[in-house]
Amino acid sequence: MSLPKLASPQIGLYKPGEEAAILDCMRVCFNFQPEIERWRHLYLDNPAGEAVIVLARDRGRVVSHTTFLPRRIKAFGKQGLIGHSTDSMTLPEWRSKGIKSALSAELRRIAQERGLMAVFSYANKQHLPILIKYEGRRPVEPFPVMVRPLKPVRAGLAFVKKWLPVPFMDQSIVQNTDTPDCAVAGPIPDESTNSSTVLSPRSSWSIPAFDERHTELFNAAEAIPQIAMVRDSAHLTWRYSDAPGSPYLQQDISMSHILDGTVVVRTASLFGLRLVFVMEWFWRPEARGGGVRLLREVIRFARSVEAHGVAALAMPGTLQRRLLRRLGFIGVPEFLFPKTTTLNIRTEKEGGEPARWLVASNWYLTWGDGFML
Repeated sequence: MSLPKLASPQIGLYKPGEEAAILDCMRVCFNFQPEIERWRHLYLDNPAGEAVIVLARDRGRVVSHTTFLPRRIKAFGKQGLIGHSTDSMTLPEWRSKGIKSALSAELRRIAQERGLMAVFSYANKQHLPILIKYEGRRPVEPFPVMVRPLKPVRAGLAFVKKWLPVPFMDQSIVQNTDTPDCAVAGPIPDESTNSSTVLSPRSSWSIPAFDERHTELFNAAEAIPQIAMVRDSAHLTWRYSDAPGSPYLQQDISMSHILDGTVVVRTASLFGLRLVFVMEWFWRPEARGGGVRLLREVIRFARSVEAHGVAALAMPGTLQRRLLRRLGFIGVPEFLFPKTTTLNIRTEKEGGEPARWLVASNWYLTWGDGFML
């Protein structure tokens, strides 16, 4: 069978009306049925600005696609934009033809032209070497996952059932984790028996809602490291409240009309384990005790939904990680966490000295900085 040739790649920015062609390419490359509502939410409704989407076309058909979602960031006392590179794809018959390199070069030109501080992504172990070699990315390590075990023995058995299955083991607890590595496919559904979306009238948890108090709270939050994506009310609303099929829950603490702390969580079954994920967690300096109480509420909630544990992200050397340890969280070695991804970054001129971006303790990172959960 002769393969198609793209002698003169038609490379350019996305144009309104090409959504169906993009989703068709996505369907083939990631093997799922993408939803236009989710695509529009991520790519067009972002309060930091519409995504920059670069396409390669063959007679109107999208054959390759790369993009970055703009994110507002505070880095080393400076505010600016950073690009979250995601959903890179090329149809199988068009791979190894230099198209992806051409798209990546154009995307980098646009990033520099628009004054982005850096471009980052989360890459699996297979894709990371390619990004390092061809796109100048550098990994930010070590792995920052921490888990508060609630049912250690049962969790271990569930993990073994998923990754070392034998016929006599009951697989009912295990959710299919073959979720496509595509932002438009997320957030992964919660197929737990006890879902966090079921709220009792007396619950202290609520459907997420944010206002300018949350903007002010994050600006004043204690011990936020030097690199942090902006979490104002506009971003939090877009990320959690307005997300199609939002599976998230929120709890605030306040004194009078002053908001002292907030936490956002969700439940999901992943790797055969039912977990509660801490999506956001920050508090005022004078309310550290309240911030700790919020995490105790998360642990209490996790027990109520019969979760195996609570999972959070916190880089080594940060106050967040120290507080998590005091609450019984333990670091998860990378080799024990399957299908792991690595934060990787390439700084641009506006980002200044590249080396400081690679120091793990400089980063404030949560599950909410990705889109799979």
